[in-house]
Amino acid sequence: MSTKKTSRSFRIDDRLWQYVQEEADHRGSKPTDIVIEAIAGHLGMIIRKKEGIDDKQVLEVLKKTTELEDELKSIKETLGQL
Repeated sequence: MSTKKTSRSFRIDDRLWQYVQEEADHRGSKPTDIVIEAIAGHLGMIIRKKEGIDDKQVLEVLKKTTELEDELKSIKETLGQL
């Protein structure tokens, strides 16, 4: 699967978009990130089935992600002390 990103255009109810913007503001992220997360969450089971990803693989990825986040936090703290 390619990780290339292409701009898309779609129509969305203004009230729903307001929730997207509020959530992005709350998280300190971009509305695009919220939309991508929502789509991935909604289609997650389909994607996992199609790609042949089982629960064990998902847990391994989550564990690695947590380890990388911890390492990044440590690096940021070290750099902040310089």
